[in-house]
Amino acid sequence: MNKLQLDSIIERFNLAPSTTFLGCTVYLPETDEFLAQHEITATGKVWKWTPLPFKAQKFTDFKAARTVANRYKKAPAEVVYLFDTPNQIMAMGHKVVMGAN
Repeated sequence: MNKLQLDSIIERFNLAPSTTFLGCTVYLPETDEFLAQHEITATGKVWKWTPLPFKAQKFTDFKAARTVANRYKKAPAEVVYLFDTPNQIMAMGHKVVMGAN
């Protein structure tokens, strides 16, 4: 996310000017958990989840996060954007951030 996009999001959602973009992560809405670790090993796939967004595995690229989300087959997974505000880490869905209705 470039500075212009971040500034636009800060303004649109009335976030603190010091808000920073942490990256994208994979989110399970059903259980309100974030992807903490994902590995493909010789014996299979490892998926570890956390309820804490600051412990989430962060991707700098939305497409990379979406690729991982699409690999998870046990429940619907989506990509969210993580922002560090003075009070909390906020997770926002792609449609919300990009302005889709």
